[in-house]
Amino acid sequence: GVRLVGSEMCIRDRCLCLTSVNGFASWDSAKTKYSKRLNNAQLKHIVIELVRDGHVFSALPWMKEYMIKDTKILDQRIDYALSKIISKAGVKQFEILPLKYLKRSKSDNVRFIIAKKYLRAGSYDDALTYLSRISSSHEIFPFALHMQATIYSILKQTNKACLLYTSPSPRDGLL
Repeated sequence: GVRLVGSEMCIRDRCLCLTSVNGFASWDSAKTKYSKRLNNAQLKHIVIELVRDGHVFSALPWMKEYMIKDTKILDQRIDYALSKIISKAGVKQFEILPLKYLKRSKSDNVRFIIAKKYLRAGSYDDALTYLSRISSSHEIFPFALHMQATIYSILKQTNKACLLYTSPSPRDGLL
C-alpha cells in the first residue's frame, strides 16, 4: 500500500471528506478535485451540506477555511451552520481565529467567543458589550452570565457579580 506522511496525510483526509460529500468514486478524482482551489460558494456549500447531514466535525476545517477566505458578513444559512458546529465541537476550535473573522458572524456562540477573547485581553467593556447581545434563550446564555459575573468581580463590582452568580437560568422559568 501507499504510505502518506505529513501534508500528504492532510490532503488525503480532506479528499476523503470530499469523496463523501460529492460522491467521488475514486481517490484520484477526489485528489484532483481537492488540488484545485475551492471558491467561497463551493466551501459554503460543503459546510452547509455536511452540517445538514450531521457531520459537524467533518465540516469544522471547511468552516474555518470559509471564514478566512470570505470577506462578507456571514449569511443566515452559514451562520446557522457555524452555530451548530460550535454547539457540537465546542468554542475552542474557533478561539484561535482572529477577531476580524469572528466579527462577521451574528451567532450567539461566536459572540461568546469574541467576549472570551476580549476578557483575556483585559478589554472588559468590549466583552460585556458582546455578552449583552446574547439571547437569553440561547444554550450559551448561562455561560455568558457566568462570564459577566467574572468580569464584574474583576472590576470589583461585587454586587453585580453576586446577582449574576446567583441568578437562575431563564430556562428554569424563574426569570
